Amino acid sequence: MDRFKRSLGALFVLLLAACQGPPGQAVNDEPDLSMMQGGNGQPSDCPPCSEGQVCMGGSCVALPKQCPCPLESYCNLATNMCVAGCTEDGHCAPGRICNEATRQCRTGCRKDTDCGSGKICDNLQCRTGCRKDTDCGPNEVCETPQLVCKAGCTSDTQCAMGQICEQLRCRAGCRNDTGCAMGQICEMQRCRTGCRKDTDCGPNAVCRTSTLSCMPCDNDPDEATDTQVSTSGRNVSQRVTRVLCGTMDVDRVTWIQGPPNPGYYRLSSGVTLSGASMGAITTIRLGISGTTQTFELAGNGYHPLRQDTFDFYCFNGQCAGWTHTLVAQTNSETPVKLEFSFSVSATR
Repeated sequence: MDRFKRSLGALFVLLLAACQGPPGQAVNDEPDLSMMQGGNGQPSDCPPCSEGQVCMGGSCVALPKQCPCPLESYCNLATNMCVAGCTEDGHCAPGRICNEATRQCRTGCRKDTDCGSGKICDNLQCRTGCRKDTDCGPNEVCETPQLVCKAGCTSDTQCAMGQICEQLRCRAGCRNDTGCAMGQICEMQRCRTGCRKDTDCGPNAVCRTSTLSCMPCDNDPDEATDTQVSTSGRNVSQRVTRVLCGTMDVDRVTWIQGPPNPGYYRLSSGVTLSGASMGAITTIRLGISGTTQTFELAGNGYHPLRQDTFDFYCFNGQCAGWTHTLVAQTNSETPVKLEFSFSVSATR
């Protein structure tokens, strides 16, 4: 009986020594292993190990003959023997994962927390990168889809055309019309198709002031440009610039003089034409105070239209005023720009 006990004790010592490794080496479930270079089945801080050996603490050591088994190996349940390799990630050293198809441990990761600070798990490999802006340093943003930190913007000039800088990041937007492409205006920091004036719309269209959008000439062209000027001073002037829609256009400019300035007023009006083709004739019909005058204007330049004097008295809160109805027609082969101007001054 004593002989049997001594034999059993010796067997236990051998098994314990096999699991602990060579004499003088401490047991460590997670040995300090560096990352391998790529799928050779053992960490890179070991020389190539022989069959039946695994890398532990930078040295190749023999596998125990029987289970349980150290990292970088697994237990063959059919034989109860240790085999170099793996069947799951838990069999591999830190920083390594199991290729279940080949049953080999390799450098890699499954999730970002498997990697160190400032790194992410990308395609089963740890690399420097980010997932969100807070992963980056001061004045940096996380650039997608590359998932790398880069310096953020600090002014609109660092962004591309059609973008502005907001919270260190360039985004689509604008500060004013100059930040938008031709044919667009800036509204609420967004570029949209639109206009500010008739000259933004090209030939055969005008700018509808209510929606700041170009409107074809056949959709009531004068809707966009009727103008009213109110004043209580002694002098007033107004200039209205239009591009003729096609060959004909209508415009109305109303002047209202409020109290306390009744009196004798002098009116002067004229048009400045530009853009007309050589030999073109532009016909202006100007209606005011129930009378209409027609002017045949050749070419470009300034043309005086009408000069009048009026004696007004205040009535129902209005001391003076009239509406100019301007009808323009041209045979020009190119768009004609028409600037109508008038001035009023009190003489007494």
